[in-house]
Amino acid sequence: MIDRIIRWAVENRWTVLLLVAALVGGGLWALRTLRIDAFPDLTNVQVQVLAEAPGLSPAEVERLVAYPLETSMNGLPGVTQIRSTSKYGFATATVVFEDDTDLYFARTLVSERLQSVREALPPGADVDMGPLAGATSEIYLYTVEGGGLDLMALRTLHDRVIRPQLRAIPGVTEINAFGGHVRQMQVVVSPRDLTAHGLTLHDVIAAVEANSRTPAGAYLETGEQQLILRGMGQASDPGDLRQTVVKASNRGVPVLLGDVAEVGYGPEVRQGAVSRDGGGEVMSGIVMMLRGENSRNVVAAVRDAVEEINRSLPEGVLLAPYYDQTDLVEGTLHTIRENLLLGGFLVIAILLLFLGNLRAALVVAATIPLSLLFAMIGMRWLGLSANLMSLGAIDFGMIVDGSVVMAENYVKRLHEDEEEGRFPQGRAAFMARLRDVAHEVGRPIGFGVLIIMLVYLPILTLQGLEGRLFQPMALTVGMALFGSLLLALLFVPAAATFVFREGARESRYAVRLAEWLDRRYTPLLRTTLARPGRTVVVALAAFLATAALAPRLGTEFLPELDEGSILIQPTRDPGISLTHSMEVARRVEEVVARTPEVTTVVSRVGRPDVGSDPMGINQSDVFVMLEPRA
Repeated sequence: MIDRIIRWAVENRWTVLLLVAALVGGGLWALRTLRIDAFPDLTNVQVQVLAEAPGLSPAEVERLVAYPLETSMNGLPGVTQIRSTSKYGFATATVVFEDDTDLYFARTLVSERLQSVREALPPGADVDMGPLAGATSEIYLYTVEGGGLDLMALRTLHDRVIRPQLRAIPGVTEINAFGGHVRQMQVVVSPRDLTAHGLTLHDVIAAVEANSRTPAGAYLETGEQQLILRGMGQASDPGDLRQTVVKASNRGVPVLLGDVAEVGYGPEVRQGAVSRDGGGEVMSGIVMMLRGENSRNVVAAVRDAVEEINRSLPEGVLLAPYYDQTDLVEGTLHTIRENLLLGGFLVIAILLLFLGNLRAALVVAATIPLSLLFAMIGMRWLGLSANLMSLGAIDFGMIVDGSVVMAENYVKRLHEDEEEGRFPQGRAAFMARLRDVAHEVGRPIGFGVLIIMLVYLPILTLQGLEGRLFQPMALTVGMALFGSLLLALLFVPAAATFVFREGARESRYAVRLAEWLDRRYTPLLRTTLARPGRTVVVALAAFLATAALAPRLGTEFLPELDEGSILIQPTRDPGISLTHSMEVARRVEEVVARTPEVTTVVSRVGRPDVGSDPMGINQSDVFVMLEPRA
């Protein structure tokens, strides 16, 4: 089969070149549309359920909310694990499914079960699914500050103006608000006035619920028109709510809500806050990317939207980012580009040195980008992302292996033909000679590359976290190797019909280098062949010594990814108040900011609105952003 492939490539060289051109076009399209991330998202197939239970202690949340949530999810098809975390007034449950489960199907199953859970929850509790996000979904963090506005006004501006615009960006699944004060219309009841009017707290609650809504009526036909009837009773400001009738007295005088309570705007009870650079609290937001999206494209769209939003905000108010995942992605891409370019130039230099023929070296070097483009088409087809693990694992030495053997055999045989005066004359004879030379090494090349590909086969059998981490790498390398094999058997023979038409001569430096290596290798080969027993003993001794040293080398499951910034996670006493916790955070910021290389320090205490990471107010994340490494 390999011989037939080579014969077809030589006889249909223009077709092969057209296929290579199509490969370049398809590869560039795949490169432009390929998902680009700094590192692979290792999140398993999971659905997070978030539950609010205001006022309940952690023990009550565990018993009345988390336990019903967990038990309701038992028996769902494909579920492998259910776990939950309970905090003051809040619980989160994570339902983990088998790796081959469709994520949207899993969310549908969980959503159906939540319908029955809501009926079993205590009054005031609410439950819903978390955003469709992964472990690497926090791609853009920012604060909203300035303009002389207080935290409540900044939070209102964020929720009503900034959040809707950012949420409309394709690829964004949620804008998570952190810090600030959510404005509420609050009713502060006076027990003394309640007693004086003979009312109870239940009377007030029932009156507010009954009078703060718009009930639907029927319709009335008048002539040719239809008039819709509605009871407009929804309060739009505290003044409307104060006029709510709680109860009519015995003398027919109504008791209004304003007679027994103070009605006004106030902050919602919160379990999280944010401060920046030791200057006090600020309003913060988190842009969460939809799982599986291209982080580079989404962040670029967010950046453009932020510039537009800042032009529309009130004077002095600024949306100021402090973390942008593009920096990490660009740093990773810079590392990959640097490694690929340096590796490519090194391979070309070695090819020139050992092949001794510039045209042969360039043909072989061309297979490097072509193999990468072939791999990117496969990655695009399989939905893999380009990251440090997938692209960083490609070895140019393995990629050019087959093409080097093919090109070297062409140079050697054609050079010998010229030296002996029997270089083929005529197109038919030249083509036949190229086919014969390629047939000599075609089968060894095919089996050699396939054996290397088989080495990666066990990696494809990995499951769980290991599979999510290493399978994309094995698939990418395997596709690049398969592409290099096709290029060695098709492209190199077809290109040889053009570049070696006038012959192929080895440089005298390459010949001398090969002779010098042969003179030193031949005696060593004779010695080892004459003493096979000793050779095996030495090899076994070297293997045992290596096996003894291997456990002492240490291992790392993940490659080191240094963003050039620092995350500090202070932990305080569990019973600390939010006010004192923020004071501790301010002092931490002041101390950290004394380092000259620090550009900004942001502390996030507790949890945000969407508590996918349910930290208590005794825990905080301190983002320390540094100057560029240079």
